[in-house]
Amino acid sequence: MGLLDGKKVLITGARKGIGRGIAITLANEGADVGVNDILDDNFTKRLLEIITNSGVRATFHQGDVSRIEDINLVFDSFIEQHHQIDILVNNAIFPDQQRPFFETDEVYWDRMMNLSLKGYFFASQRAAKEMISAGVEGRIICLSSVHSYVAMPNWTAYGTAKMALRRMVKGI
Repeated sequence: MGLLDGKKVLITGARKGIGRGIAITLANEGADVGVNDILDDNFTKRLLEIITNSGVRATFHQGDVSRIEDINLVFDSFIEQHHQIDILVNNAIFPDQQRPFFETDEVYWDRMMNLSLKGYFFASQRAAKEMISAGVEGRIICLSSVHSYVAMPNWTAYGTAKMALRRMVKGI
């Protein structure tokens, strides 16, 4: 018997890295896990196998959570398969997290803010609406970073997004 038996969890950016570790850990605690990522590949398939082998349900919900339309598609798919959401873990990020200040252009800046801030905001909003509608006392977790309060060269855009995320969490 685990701490999260029967809970329904959606994790964004769960295919690899920290998200993958969170997915496996929560599955080992008894949660049914919805894995979101922009890519569906062998890493995804293997993760779903690992989760399923823990004795819980594993589902995949492909989408780019920097886009509101995709966020809604991901949630629609998750709710259709799990019927409710108890925990949202906002974890998605792209690999190119550092860029020199003078090489940070509008395209990179928007990509960072759209995924690390806008996506987390609107995924949190949708999760909260679903939880309230279902009468679920759920949890919304947003992963930030040490870069939100420690200034380091080449991490300005990422650190700015993560500091804004910290403020956003205080407001919800």
